[in-house]
Amino acid sequence: MSLAEIVGPSAAGSSPTEYTIDGMTPTVVARPNDYTEVSQILAVANEEDLAVIPLGGRQHAHVGNVPRRYDVALDLSALDSVVEFEPADLTITVQAGITLGALRKLAADSGLMIPFDPSASDDATVGGMIAGGIYGPARSALGAPRDFTIGLRVVMADGRITRAGGKVVKNVAGYDLCKLYAGSLGTLGVIVEASLKAIPAPPVQACLTMTLPSAEEPCSLVRKAVRSGLSVQSAAVQRVPNGWHTAITLAGTPAGVDRSHREIAAEAGMTLTEDPGSATDHRELPQELVITVQPSAVPGLLTNCANSLEGEVSIEAWPAVGACVLRSSADEGLIATCEKISTAAGGHMTINRCPPLVKHNRDVFGAEPSSLELMRRIKDEFDPKAILSPGRAAGRI
Repeated sequence: MSLAEIVGPSAAGSSPTEYTIDGMTPTVVARPNDYTEVSQILAVANEEDLAVIPLGGRQHAHVGNVPRRYDVALDLSALDSVVEFEPADLTITVQAGITLGALRKLAADSGLMIPFDPSASDDATVGGMIAGGIYGPARSALGAPRDFTIGLRVVMADGRITRAGGKVVKNVAGYDLCKLYAGSLGTLGVIVEASLKAIPAPPVQACLTMTLPSAEEPCSLVRKAVRSGLSVQSAAVQRVPNGWHTAITLAGTPAGVDRSHREIAAEAGMTLTEDPGSATDHRELPQELVITVQPSAVPGLLTNCANSLEGEVSIEAWPAVGACVLRSSADEGLIATCEKISTAAGGHMTINRCPPLVKHNRDVFGAEPSSLELMRRIKDEFDPKAILSPGRAAGRI
């Protein structure tokens, strides 16, 4: 069977230009309807040495290095069913193409939530969030996808359908391959199904906002709140013209949220109120960089960013996580400056988004990790012909 026979009507109406990544456009689009079709597509692609990039909601297609090759866009959005849901067991198994919006509604109807970061788009897919290792300001409270993914069904480069982990929380058989696939950007296999841990939805949520004059004040406030065991789900700090706008999301029982509200207000020496006019700016700009440091180093990092970065640069930090997100329409000079800032803070810089030309000249994940040789050996074992998202991961694997 040829690729054309498998793809056929499954990609009807899809234009390859819709799936362009970093200026590269695939030759064909394949939109499988079940796991067997995914298996057949990969088996043929492997035999014909065609590079395949799996995609879902395409909310994070900009993450990663420029692909070395790109022949087939594997659109998994049709794999959007719920396979098994056991509310009493706090577990759910879904296909990789289901959107976070659909998953969140399903969980909420049973009084539960799936711990994907609340800041993530409803249009993002489960497979894309896991494969991209996407997290946000709630990571310190909820974890990253690798932390609550307990099982995966993965189609290998040669078309074999495999399983990793299981559908129950207590699963200790063999290696935890789920953590290997999480964040691998589809370079080791194509995730088609995921089993996830759910948690009870918090009865009460509240968002407290304030603007403080220095970066140290909100970071210290958040640090003390977390250490005191208050009901902090997430915290974000952003530079604004008159200081640092801070948004703290509280989640938990009514008594816990009320106590947290009062103690944070007392610590801040002010009455905290909703401040809709100071919402965090999440405009999609041509460049997005992330610097990760120890949480204690965030205030100094923010101060250095504010003093060193000129022009329109959005500076946002997640103090409890230890991450600073910089967004700008500036040229590559911003990247060089941010690299110096990151090094001075003892941090690590990753480029989430930038023009393709910039990506061609650097690894967006920074310096080669010490584990790179091991990563290459794993890649060679899982994908000998390097047809799965070639070049997109760290070290251009």
